[in-house]
Amino acid sequence: MVVRVATTHQGNLTQTRACHHGHMSGDLVAAVKAYRAALGRIEASEKRLAAARAALPAVRADLHAAIVREYERGARTRELVDATGYTRESIRRILRAGGVEPD
Repeated sequence: MVVRVATTHQGNLTQTRACHHGHMSGDLVAAVKAYRAALGRIEASEKRLAAARAALPAVRADLHAAIVREYERGARTRELVDATGYTRESIRRILRAGGVEPD
């Protein structure tokens, strides 16, 4: 009987080797299965995190453009601070970068 039980994880490479011992308990097999599932969830999470990080600059640029538009529509700096959680100085910096001189 061949039971696959030994797993090593190096970066994105997972290797499994066969173990020819017929005396493996169900507990060990279940633990190996749970471990592999956890590794799979980690890899999936790392991929989602990388995608989110890659999207962040564009999302940030959209937010900054929206801040500038709201200011140009009459929003006050304090309202922008409250809505975004940015500091007043950050809002001023964003507005200046967007070609607007804050009051």
